[in-house]
Amino acid sequence: DKAVSAGTTAAAGRKVEKTQVNKIISIFDSVSDAVKGVVLTMSFIMRQSSDRELIDKETARVLIEHLSDFLNRYRENKNELRRVVREYLGLFKWFYETASGRRISKKCISFKDFVKAFLSSR
Repeated sequence: DKAVSAGTTAAAGRKVEKTQVNKIISIFDSVSDAVKGVVLTMSFIMRQSSDRELIDKETARVLIEHLSDFLNRYRENKNELRRVVREYLGLFKWFYETASGRRISKKCISFKDFVKAFLSSR
């Protein structure tokens, strides 16, 4: 559900360039230490949402909130942290691309909401 929320927030008429979604994933994947990867990814998101506005502030807030939660929850188990964050970012990308392509303009808070929005979109 977190990935649905982040992906649809990014796509719901807000300013997030598609290249930024791929860069977020690349930044995380570029570091072998999962904790450092999450910190670097969060720093990149904050930078891109500041004066540059390549990621809108609401999407940045949601992503930072979720990544911070994962970091706090899995800090002691770096393998699990890497798995969870990589899965989250991959799903975030899929939901963002799907919502953008189908012009789903509302933020969904659950997968069930997303399926309803998908089925009612054109």
